[in-house]
Amino acid sequence: FWTANCAQITSTNQKAINGIVHQVDRVLTTATGTLWELLSESQQFSKFLSLIDDELRQRLMNSDEHLTVLAFTDDEFNRLPATVLQAIVGRSKCLKDLISEHIFPNTLCSVAVNGSVKIQNIAGHFISASLSANDDERSSHLKFEGVNVTEADRIATNGVLHVIDGVILLEHMLDTLEALRQRHATNFARLLVENDLDIQNCSEVTVFVPPERSLQTLKAEDIKKTLETHIFTELIELKPRQNLEENDSIAISQSGDIFKLSIGSDVLQFPFTDFLDTINAHIGCSQIVASNVRTCNGIVHFIDKPLTSANLTVFELLKSRSDISQFVNMLKLSSLKNKIDEEDFRGTILAPSNDAIGAVFSGDQKQTLLGDSKKLDLFVKRHIISEVLCEHQLNSAAGPLALSRHRSLAGEVIQGRHSGEKFQIGQSPVSESELRATNGIVYILDRPIMRRLSSLWDIFDFAPDIHSVSDLFDI
Repeated sequence: FWTANCAQITSTNQKAINGIVHQVDRVLTTATGTLWELLSESQQFSKFLSLIDDELRQRLMNSDEHLTVLAFTDDEFNRLPATVLQAIVGRSKCLKDLISEHIFPNTLCSVAVNGSVKIQNIAGHFISASLSANDDERSSHLKFEGVNVTEADRIATNGVLHVIDGVILLEHMLDTLEALRQRHATNFARLLVENDLDIQNCSEVTVFVPPERSLQTLKAEDIKKTLETHIFTELIELKPRQNLEENDSIAISQSGDIFKLSIGSDVLQFPFTDFLDTINAHIGCSQIVASNVRTCNGIVHFIDKPLTSANLTVFELLKSRSDISQFVNMLKLSSLKNKIDEEDFRGTILAPSNDAIGAVFSGDQKQTLLGDSKKLDLFVKRHIISEVLCEHQLNSAAGPLALSRHRSLAGEVIQGRHSGEKFQIGQSPVSESELRATNGIVYILDRPIMRRLSSLWDIFDFAPDIHSVSDLFDI
């Protein structure tokens, strides 16, 4: 459709004997000055004008330009958070292009917005615009980035002015701390400030944000270390189908903890297909549920559970747990003790609890096992995997179409799966999952790992329920 001074032309080319008539939907308003003059004649735009640099002022004064200005009033500017106001007034690099984000390089009348669209501003970024009908269905409502237009289509000789009831702050204009607040990670942001972790002053930072509810259970003495575990002083951007090189797959947090980044798909991909456009990524054992939120000085990713710091080796972690002391004793008596205690060991330990062992072994049976080195080694080997595996990796190894298989040191396939809210490995329910060590992961089991049967039941993960102690061993 066509417009004349932002009035929609509803009927065209009606010929008369002495000319042509075009019908418009409103009375035309005349342009009496440039955009600069239009802004300057009203005191309500003084803050907006004060932030315009010389180059942009010349464009707003140039009658040969064709621009659209989204102008916020002083009242709306003063409603911004104090930290944002301070950054704007202090000419923070994050907000130096604030006014440019409010200007489009062409004339955009309100009627030209059809539904929801993206429009590029003179800063080179895309702004969302939407026009929707009001409840009375006789008028419409225009928004830019969710900010309401309170007065539309003020015509100037070099463009059009729309008055808006807020300041457009795109995430890339905010420092990382303010972006967290905008994303409703308010408790996480508050704790960062309270613990003097000034991520807004980092030149480059990546933050992995856990669920807000997970912060409520933190002990006071653990809060700062936990927060530092989620902060990385580098930019970590994730892309779909990205193949991470070995060096790129390791990230070191501000706490000094080392985490592996993995990007992949649990979906079986066939040749010549490229239907996966979402990111299936993990850092450590935490799934990244929302990624690549760009801020002025960093990137924010949201994860499904907190990252955990590791201070003990696998063997030290096992020995520190009194509830698995019987398994630790078996490990010490077996030939596997030295392997687990080696400096270069990396793996996963499936440790049955004392109650789990007591439920399947009588006192005599336990003594028999401890007295037979071969059977003891076999029992312990069934509970050790020479890979560091999180729940999602064990879970992806289940079923006939599994993309990977993981085996214990006994050579048997180890598979995990979720049953309701519980996770289990084989037929063994997991009471505590993904206990992180510096060189591996520990799972606490409510039942020892049973001997798997070599049959089709096994292949399709329909293992029968095994109860007797003889099923644990080849006896």
